[in-house]
Amino acid sequence: MEKTKIQSISKSKIVDYSEKEIRNFWLKNELNKKTSFIEEILSNYKNSISNELTKIQDSSIIKFILQNIENSFFNTFIQNNPILNSIWEDIKKNVVFNYILKDTQDSVICIQTEQIDDAKLITEIFNASKRRNRIYIFTNEEPEKLKELAGACLIRYGVKNIGSFILINPNSNNSQGILFTAPFLESSFSSSNIALELDKNQINILFRFFSYNFWNKATHEIIDNFETAKSVSEPPLDFLPNIQDFCDFDFVKQKISEQTDNLILTVPRIETNHLVDFKKIQNSKFFTNFQNNDFDLLHSIERNENEILANQNQINLRLIISDNNESWLIPKTHISNEDNIFALQLNDLQKSKLKKVIDFLFENAKYEYHFSKYRKELVNRNVRLISDLNNEITIKELDSQKAEDINSPEFVEESNFESQEPKFSDDNISCKIEFKWNINPFYLPQNAKRAKIYEEWHKVENEFQNICHQLEKSISDNENRNITEKLKRFILGKKQSFSKNIEELNKFKAIKLSDLEISKRKERITEFNNLIKNVSVNIFEIETEVKKSEIDNEIEKLIENKDTKEKELKQFIEKNEKEIEQKETNKQQKLEEFCNKYDTKISELGKFKSELQRKKDKKKQKIEEDQKILEELQEIEGFNFRNKFEEEKKRFESEIRKIEQEIERKEKEKSKIGNETDQQTSSLNFVISGKESKSKNQKLEFTVPEKLLSLPKIGELYEQGNQKFLAIEFWEDYEIGKQETERLNAKLCAKL
Repeated sequence: MEKTKIQSISKSKIVDYSEKEIRNFWLKNELNKKTSFIEEILSNYKNSISNELTKIQDSSIIKFILQNIENSFFNTFIQNNPILNSIWEDIKKNVVFNYILKDTQDSVICIQTEQIDDAKLITEIFNASKRRNRIYIFTNEEPEKLKELAGACLIRYGVKNIGSFILINPNSNNSQGILFTAPFLESSFSSSNIALELDKNQINILFRFFSYNFWNKATHEIIDNFETAKSVSEPPLDFLPNIQDFCDFDFVKQKISEQTDNLILTVPRIETNHLVDFKKIQNSKFFTNFQNNDFDLLHSIERNENEILANQNQINLRLIISDNNESWLIPKTHISNEDNIFALQLNDLQKSKLKKVIDFLFENAKYEYHFSKYRKELVNRNVRLISDLNNEITIKELDSQKAEDINSPEFVEESNFESQEPKFSDDNISCKIEFKWNINPFYLPQNAKRAKIYEEWHKVENEFQNICHQLEKSISDNENRNITEKLKRFILGKKQSFSKNIEELNKFKAIKLSDLEISKRKERITEFNNLIKNVSVNIFEIETEVKKSEIDNEIEKLIENKDTKEKELKQFIEKNEKEIEQKETNKQQKLEEFCNKYDTKISELGKFKSELQRKKDKKKQKIEEDQKILEELQEIEGFNFRNKFEEEKKRFESEIRKIEQEIERKEKEKSKIGNETDQQTSSLNFVISGKESKSKNQKLEFTVPEKLLSLPKIGELYEQGNQKFLAIEFWEDYEIGKQETERLNAKLCAKL
């Protein structure tokens, strides 16, 4: 059966987050694309409106525009269309300027605004001043753009007004008025501000509000010279402040605070203010911008069963509509305690118009605020988290995510390895996430090196095999020795023993000691050393017999040599004895003749010789004669045949003694062969140890170092510093590998 390789695996898991909540977010609405009545008008008449707007004279057309266009924010449609947005800007300007100021003469015109810089409106005011109109302008600060109007109208400033309105002939039967929810700035007409036509009662209330503030609260005025603004003069009449109407702040605040249920509110932002306590409102609808809100307050509002809708485009209107009570329009985006606040109390017509516009806004609102919803309720919906409003995200039903790969810090059993999971990171937007990751086993460190134990065992195994081969060679050499006839029977007996030795030796050659358990290895080494001993004994016995045989042969040769020498001595004596006697007799005769010749005796030849050798007091001739006599004597005496004979005889005897001594030495040498010391220096000892042992007690045996551990039964052993690693390749080897790591004091790991 094929084994399972240990390697990295890929895993996946689907984690269900559908019951998790998405908190504090704007939910993007799925809008039905409907063409509203206003869109139809603009679609059908935009070209004629754009080309002919400045020529409009018929007030009925202007009223039509007022009724159908002026009160719409067009956040969804117009502001996202550059052409229609431009048309809308021109429409609002012409409604304000043409409808209110055009052809007005012999009238009183009251204009209140926070600021004014629109050139077209300033021109219309200047033109109106030429038609015998008395014009009063009230601003928050010195209106630098109105320099051309100095002397044409009375300008006062110094109060923090809100919004803008124009009143014509207030407190008269033909009064007219318009309220604009922003300053008369060029930029105001390009944003989502509205203009409302005022009824008579509203005009009267606003005129009283204007008169009181204009004459009693303004700090500076400009009459003739714009460069020299003066402090205000005394009012021509006593003007009383508004009481119990929509320009009475306390009255407005009280009325608004009484309304808490079933309201429709549009506010530029949700924040705490001193006019409306949002926390008390319930069962109502809010429309606002989706940015810059107090989100703790948002949450509080939602908890009171309120619906909160929003668009991305700026909403500049503060509006409170109630079906059962008063409805209010606050004509400024952001108000503060310092503002001169009023809130227009809407009439039924205004309320109806604005209600339609608000309904349109709600129908087309892009976002709805929710504090909390389960993700499963938001599948495939888009949201903007309060914590990251700049990014719109889609709540996915299923997403795929690459989880962090797991690099196992240690080697574990297969089922535990495969069950490892990373830390799953919720993306906070998906109902389910399929996580994918890889699990890498605890691999052998890259810089780990093969353990030294392999090299040590390699040396041991080589030594073991070398001894086996040398034993085999020694047996073969001894089996094939050139031997004498008398040793053939002895060697034949040893060959039978050698055959058994070879059989055992072949079994040992097939053994790998490093694979054996310690107990088994010790047993086999003991058997092997017994084999070495047995072979050694056999070789020793052969070598002993061979040596003895060789010495016997040498002794025999020495004896033969001795016999030969003794015969030669005998022959030498017999031959030379007679010759020497004859030679000595002849010599004696010659000496006697010499003595007779020179008148001396044989016994006195020494003295005679000395005299001949003396040269003192002798003449030369005499010396020469004596020298000749001396030479004659020396010739007769000549060689001493007896001495030479004796010397030669002694040489023969010396050689015979040396042979006898060598025979004796060989006999002693033979007697010593076979003792224990000889066995230590046998040829097998040289094979195994490589040199002659100097120790008399050294045993001829193979050993494995005590501290040398057995090689692992499975895998390979590596080292990194002092740490050992056992690397395995297959899961089936795990259990054995685990046991081996305990024995080897190593860490289990996977082989790369």
